[in-house]
Amino acid sequence: PFIRYQRSSEGARRLAADVHRLVYEQETGLFDFRRAEASTHLLVIDRFDDAVTPLLSQWTYQAMVHEIFGISSTNRVDLRHVKSLSKDLRELVLSAEEDAFFAENMYANYGDLGASVKALVDEFQQQTKMSKKIESIDDMARFVESYPEFRAKSGNVSKHVALMSELSAVISQRQLMAASQVEQEVVCGTDRAGAFSQALGALQNPSLLEEERVKLLLLFALRYEHE
Repeated sequence: PFIRYQRSSEGARRLAADVHRLVYEQETGLFDFRRAEASTHLLVIDRFDDAVTPLLSQWTYQAMVHEIFGISSTNRVDLRHVKSLSKDLRELVLSAEEDAFFAENMYANYGDLGASVKALVDEFQQQTKMSKKIESIDDMARFVESYPEFRAKSGNVSKHVALMSELSAVISQRQLMAASQVEQEVVCGTDRAGAFSQALGALQNPSLLEEERVKLLLLFALRYEHE
């Protein structure tokens, strides 16, 4: 491919140089397609110059948790402000290396995430029913062998159910779904008057935090900066 990069970005230049070295020096045979049609172009752009994406509401698991609650550098989520949770659920660890469910669903969108958490609960309930059917010494031995795994699974289920429940409560309370719809209309739509009307209505919504209102204003200003 022809490799183009953003001239103002040192990071983009380095990445383009690395890819060029891989394609044209180290693995030439792998990338030599000799196609007759128009040549392929690889464009490397610096994400720091993307002013829009960071302002949009996030709807994947890891990004939602980080934006709403925050994830520390040690992969911890602080939920101590949620008094309804038990003490062992007020500080949670979200690590893709240690949590198979999180690793599989960290980039899942909100709708798919709900279905995955339900499947996790259903699976655990099946295991719980099986653990209650201890009728012999062999059954007891098998359960004791699997007890550490069973206990870990119990804690993992409780963790993700608690997180999903709190995310849902915050989304409903702050009406983030409605705010996100307006964001998408502003950024992707072509009806300036309609986007203006929706944004104005959102700004007047008392449930939206000031942060959400500022993001909407910035998105509208970026989208229609030349008008």
